[in-house]
Amino acid sequence: YQNESFDLRELDEDIAYLITRYLISQAARMSLPTPPVTPNEGLWEESYCSHAWILTTKGVAEVRRLIRQEKKERFELWSKWAAILIGIIGAITGLIAVSK
Repeated sequence: YQNESFDLRELDEDIAYLITRYLISQAARMSLPTPPVTPNEGLWEESYCSHAWILTTKGVAEVRRLIRQEKKERFELWSKWAAILIGIIGAITGLIAVSK
C-alpha cells in the first residue's frame, strides 16, 4: 500500500508539473506576469518527489484567471473593431443602394 501511495503521489506531482509548465508558457506567450516562485504567498510549492516548483491549486486558479481576463480583453477589442467595420460596410451598402 505504501509503494502504491508513493506511485500515485508521484503521478499527481507529474500532472501538476505539466499543468504548471503549460499555464506558465501560456502566460509568457501573452506577456502576462507570473507569480514569483516563493512558498510564502501559497501559490507555489516544492514537489515532494522531484523537488521541482509547481503551482498550488490557488496558484493555478490565479494564473488561469489572468489568462481568461487577457483573452476576454483581447476579444472585446476585436469585437469593437468588428462592430465598427460591419457598421461602415452597412452604411456603404445603403448609400450604393440609394444612389442606384
